[in-house]
Amino acid sequence: MTISVCRHCGAASEEEFCCDGCRTAWDMIHSLGLGSYYERKVGVVTAKVDPNVFVVEELFKDCVTENPSGTYSVVFFITSVRCAACVWLVENIIKKQSGVLSVRVNYATYRTVLEYDPAKVDLKTILLAVAKAGYPPVATNPAVSNKEKKDIFMRFAVGAFFTMQLMMYSFALYAGYFNDMPQTTKSVFQVISWVLATPVLIYTGKPFFLNSVKNLRSFHASMDLLVALGSGSAYIYSVAAIFLQREIYFDTSATIITLITFGRYLDIAARHKAKSGLLSLFSLIPMFARLKGEGDVYAVVPVGQVKEGDTLRVSAGDRVPVDGVVISGNAAVDESMLTGEAIAVGKAEGDTLYAGTVNTDGVIEMRAVSVGKTTVLSKIIAAIEASDISKTRIINIVDRVSGIFIPIVLLIALLTFAVHLYLGSGVYEALMNSVAVLVIACPCALGVAAPLSVNEASSRAVSIGALVKNGDAFELLSKLDMVCLDKTGTLTGGKPKIEEYKSYIDEKKFLSLSAAAESYSNHLLAKTISTFAAPIKHKLISFTEKQGKGISATLEVDGESYDLAVGRFDYVKDFCKRPMEKLESRGKTEVYTVISGECAGYFLLTDPLRPEAEEVIKSLRRRYRVELLSGDNEGVLSSIAEKLPGVTYKAGLSPFDKIEAIRDYQKDKVVAMVGDGINDALALKEAAIGVAMGQKASDIAVESADIVLVRTDLRIFERLINLSGKTVKTIRQNLAWAFSYNLVAIPMAAIGVLHPIVSAISMITSSLIVVINSGRIRRAA
Repeated sequence: MTISVCRHCGAASEEEFCCDGCRTAWDMIHSLGLGSYYERKVGVVTAKVDPNVFVVEELFKDCVTENPSGTYSVVFFITSVRCAACVWLVENIIKKQSGVLSVRVNYATYRTVLEYDPAKVDLKTILLAVAKAGYPPVATNPAVSNKEKKDIFMRFAVGAFFTMQLMMYSFALYAGYFNDMPQTTKSVFQVISWVLATPVLIYTGKPFFLNSVKNLRSFHASMDLLVALGSGSAYIYSVAAIFLQREIYFDTSATIITLITFGRYLDIAARHKAKSGLLSLFSLIPMFARLKGEGDVYAVVPVGQVKEGDTLRVSAGDRVPVDGVVISGNAAVDESMLTGEAIAVGKAEGDTLYAGTVNTDGVIEMRAVSVGKTTVLSKIIAAIEASDISKTRIINIVDRVSGIFIPIVLLIALLTFAVHLYLGSGVYEALMNSVAVLVIACPCALGVAAPLSVNEASSRAVSIGALVKNGDAFELLSKLDMVCLDKTGTLTGGKPKIEEYKSYIDEKKFLSLSAAAESYSNHLLAKTISTFAAPIKHKLISFTEKQGKGISATLEVDGESYDLAVGRFDYVKDFCKRPMEKLESRGKTEVYTVISGECAGYFLLTDPLRPEAEEVIKSLRRRYRVELLSGDNEGVLSSIAEKLPGVTYKAGLSPFDKIEAIRDYQKDKVVAMVGDGINDALALKEAAIGVAMGQKASDIAVESADIVLVRTDLRIFERLINLSGKTVKTIRQNLAWAFSYNLVAIPMAAIGVLHPIVSAISMITSSLIVVINSGRIRRAA
């Protein structure tokens, strides 16, 4: 019988299911005994299940509350709901999870509320069950992308509506002032103005007043206090003026609050846009993989079940589930999420694949190499989760200045009021001038001058392929004096190859024992040797590794014990019973093998420079001192230095030697260290700016660095330096504008040149200039 539609979603399909996602959903629904769902949804097409959907539990942490009984309650929203049957299915799938105490899905809003026992089930299990059924959960209502942004927009909208109505009566009152409006009509218009201004003060202005009270309780004066005092003073004066039959200025109070709320909305919108690129990475993690089993049968399994060495199939349209290498087939893979390049990259046997990239054409088989948290994408996400873009030193300075600035403004406003009264001005004129001082001095532009620029720079850094974990990095990069680089994997391609080898004993024995011992090390050179020859069958008795030097091991082969040392000359010579002769390697890396006290042979390896290395180093040399810090030998470093004029080097360094070198340089210089290995971690931590080549960097290198380069491309580092210069320049421009604006505007307001409304417009214009100027960073580098 020919099946014309998918059994799960009802889409046209020549097979039982249109995709692996629908097959998984069908199997799960029936395994839970909920097959009646398909009878309930008669006439309704179910949403097709995306096999790559993924749930990140961390995004739901703010949705969970702990109950007094020890249970947890969680609120989230489901998507792809088609009918009441979908609601029934989701509720029942959740109820089937052991430990779930209650659940309710609101069909009108898709809001899901459940209570569960954390000792019996975890939240991730519940969320995955819902996602696998084709109803991906989200932490917030899909119709409301950001609660804070919506709230401030609603407050601005209410303020703008009532302020516009208020202005009509204000214009009438101003006109009546010159045309002798009857007092009765005037009083009616004044009361109407009072009524219209009150919602603006209470609803739109609520955050300013609440924050002011909270900050005053902790003896802290904030910029909100200036707004609250300015608008509140105008409002209270106007209420009193109604009964005293004086002129009112409710329009001043309402307009100040509305305009400044609009400025806050622009600020929040700009901040969220700057951070949006970071959050999008979570959606790139695939949920399922096609795993090859017995009899060449492929089964769709959760990506968490994939292990190193497994064989997977990736079809056109699929995201690559884990990092690995192609073992058969050809495909075009979109790697734009890592490289930024829109053109798909051709992949064939032996080529590297990265989790989260998309196969746009062709079918390939791959061998899993890095899974779970060890994939490049997971390292990037881990760096984002761990990163806390700390306040830069320049932001801290601004914060301290603002803390002094606000009390000074309050004093100036009070003096303005007192001086104008002393000079014979009326209470109204004195009050309006002091209100103008409060409003125009509201340091919004000063407050966002540096943070907004740093946020924009961080977002731009992500787009060019870098994660900045420390906000100070932008400032420090702009002051850079010296760049230190590791060699292997940083300046070179990190793919060393054996150019030559020589054995002084049986060649097969030399190669197989060397490979066996090196197989226990993660060093690039060790991996190259361990894969060059097949390791002999053995039993490991002991193993010791000295980072950057070599390894020593004891292996048992067919009942015979062998003591081996493999590594640099100055390391292995101590294991040799007789003096060893050091080779003239002519720019190649030497690795010696000592077996049972005798020199058994050596390997000569080369690791060519990266294609972009010469161009980048040449560019860096125009501005900075550049030095190579490497554990490799003098001959190799000398050979590389010949290709890079002006570059100095230090050879044969241990990880601790690198630290000492950086400490010495940093006595009078700002130093950046670029590296990727475990042996670079200490130096990355010690340098003013540590930069890890993230795509192949060790976990500890990524953890130690201030900046992680997503791709192993030194051009990103150069672009980041340019970005830092643009960022610091923009911050200085913003601060110069904010300070000069206040220096000019505050005296003008104090002497009565600026009305409070004009002051509010000037203040919001000042903030808008800062926002626009910060936005220019998006086009930098």
